[in-house]
Amino acid sequence: MAEAEASEMTSDLAGFEPRSFAPATPTGRSTKKVYPVNTSHLSSSHKNPYLSISIQRIKVHPTRMLLPKILYGLAIGAACVLTFLPLYLTTILQLSGTKTGIILAVSPVVSIFGNPAAAALADRLNRHKLFLITTNIAVIFLTLCILFHPPFIVLFFGNAILALLKNPAGPILDALVLALLGSDKEAYGRERLWGSVACAVGSVVAGWASDLTGNLETIIWLHVLLMGGFVYAVMKMPVESARDIVDGGGAVEMSDEDFTDDNERESNSFDVQRVMDSESQHNLTPTTTPASPIFSIPIPADPLPPTRTSSSTTLMHDPEPRGTKQPLSTSASTQSFYQDLLLLLHDASLISFYITILIMGITISIIDKYLWVYLSQKLGASSSFLGVSRVFTVGMELPTFYFSKQIMQRIGVGNMLIAAQVILVIRLFGYGLLGVVQNPWFALPSESLHGVYFGLMWSGSVRFVDDHAPPSLKATAQGILAAIYVCLGDASGSLIGGWLSDLLKGNILPVFWWLGVVNAACLGVFGYFKWKEMKGSGVSASDKQWAPDDGETDRRLLEAYN
Repeated sequence: MAEAEASEMTSDLAGFEPRSFAPATPTGRSTKKVYPVNTSHLSSSHKNPYLSISIQRIKVHPTRMLLPKILYGLAIGAACVLTFLPLYLTTILQLSGTKTGIILAVSPVVSIFGNPAAAALADRLNRHKLFLITTNIAVIFLTLCILFHPPFIVLFFGNAILALLKNPAGPILDALVLALLGSDKEAYGRERLWGSVACAVGSVVAGWASDLTGNLETIIWLHVLLMGGFVYAVMKMPVESARDIVDGGGAVEMSDEDFTDDNERESNSFDVQRVMDSESQHNLTPTTTPASPIFSIPIPADPLPPTRTSSSTTLMHDPEPRGTKQPLSTSASTQSFYQDLLLLLHDASLISFYITILIMGITISIIDKYLWVYLSQKLGASSSFLGVSRVFTVGMELPTFYFSKQIMQRIGVGNMLIAAQVILVIRLFGYGLLGVVQNPWFALPSESLHGVYFGLMWSGSVRFVDDHAPPSLKATAQGILAAIYVCLGDASGSLIGGWLSDLLKGNILPVFWWLGVVNAACLGVFGYFKWKEMKGSGVSASDKQWAPDDGETDRRLLEAYN
């Protein structure tokens, strides 16, 4: 019987030749081969104690590639509609600058702890789609409560709950879209691009609608409408979890090491589940084409732990008997980690960079939160004008990010960061001149500089941190960068800007002059450490050319930007 089934399996594979993928990558990954497997004639009684295959097909409509664009357009468009929120809080709810700053600071503070916890919960439940639908329905109802003009304390705690539910949607949506893209994950950037387009369009529509109705509460209804469309679009996603594989070619990606005989499997059995969990953390799941099988591998009894080679993702079996190989000392590993952390904290160039990034984050937060309030209340700018100005703000981001690699190769990372801060200083002094011209249209040239500034700053920052961090702290250093600029800088800017707005009775222009001087001083300090580093070592580590084959940094930049 076993021989008959073996013959039947052999006939199923007859005539199929493996198709090789690209050669081994610079990281040492082994070449993969695709083996089309026909399982329609396999006997259900055929059992392998170490490997069984359960097939699940996800049927996807051919127009599924339109869905990620719609999802990002609705989600980011809804978020950009709320750029009018500071104006709404000060005009409709009559909050002071300090109270407005406190409300606006809640979201980034909650994000520091709430985003990882919520994303981990979604991973633990493995119901990412349901999690996204449930939390965003709650977000819609909580957002509508602001129309009742609640008191400050209720608004504070309500906004904290709202941030806890809403902010994790970004990373969870990214995970679902990557699962939906299947083997075409490189197309992620093209899908995410539509979010930036929707941001500009959403701001313009929100401003026009507010002027048309004569009521800023229109932005709340528009935000809720877009969020409702987002929830409906999520319901239409064919994937339920980020672990799903959308496929359709019937091909399964397998490595050469997967083809071992039964004797080798029996003598080298290992904990497959542990390997799969490790692989999932690094996005090493099999890449396939639409409606393909998904494999589930049961764990054999009494498994041996796997070991991983340093230069490859290939799983290697331990040939030594259990207990003969000594594991790496935990204390030694911990000691090495803290030594690297000490090196990180003693890198004067990196510390000055983080301080500079914090100042820049605070600066951008004050501009984003309080410039529109000044333009509206002091210079009489209409909501339509404010919406159009957002197009100028984000318009230059796309080409700057697109050509960031060429710019980096031309001038180097350090000079890229210096150029970004010079642009920010010019932008701040441009805002300061609004008090002289007294015309909101003169804010548009400074707004146009934001896209160039942010594209240069973020691209250069990701690479600068990657070059300076010890190998064991690459992710930690990037996490610190995001926490400082996005969370700490945003929260601090909201609080400081609100307090200064009250202190100056709404005339925020002197703050822009002060921030210009502070950023110029930080520019001098950062430039000094860069010069000192170059003088000591000949060439700064941050000025290394971005080699065309530097795929790791390319991917790190894409992940950080999105």
